[in-house]
Amino acid sequence: MTFSRLALAALAFAVNSTSAHAIAARDVMEMPTQERFSYITGLVDMLSYQHVLSGDRVRAECITNAFYSQKKETWDRVHDTMLAFPDKAPEGLIVVLMKKQCGGGQ
Repeated sequence: MTFSRLALAALAFAVNSTSAHAIAARDVMEMPTQERFSYITGLVDMLSYQHVLSGDRVRAECITNAFYSQKKETWDRVHDTMLAFPDKAPEGLIVVLMKKQCGGGQ
């Protein structure tokens, strides 16, 4: 199994996970600032990479640009969303935010 397939499988598992050990948005917001930033940027990068793997480079670029070129506005939106839905999976919240920014897709 290639690295890209492993990464995609890990993301799919994380998004769909209902395990008692799954991390919630509340847990992310309780992380120290640098750890929280690293975690969230990792989610964004994996989501973008998932679209590259599926052949949708336009959406991948949109996700990357939406997060990194509008960092302050997007970061505030992510922060507010995590606080508003503390029991939800952070991966799912990022997916919803990026779909609102870049349109539907997978």
